[in-house]
Amino acid sequence: MPRDSAPNKAGGPTVKMPLNVYTMMLVISFIAITAACVLLWLELKQWGPGPIWWKATTSTTSQITTTLDWQTASLLPAEIDSYRIS
Repeated sequence: MPRDSAPNKAGGPTVKMPLNVYTMMLVISFIAITAACVLLWLELKQWGPGPIWWKATTSTTSQITTTLDWQTASLLPAEIDSYRIS
């Protein structure tokens, strides 16, 4: 059986190549990615409609306060132990 879809020597119909493992992996990965997108969409719908990005009229910012490493380095070891999760 020829490996390409060229017409046979008698000028008859072309021969279709059989499915191989790479074609099946492509089909399976497409199904998996599609299912993952649908499941993600369903999960996001449980949390509400979310922000409407295309109708943003104003921009707001908020200040984030974090504990920096140089602030915790000045603490005594006993004070650091109280923050550890055991």
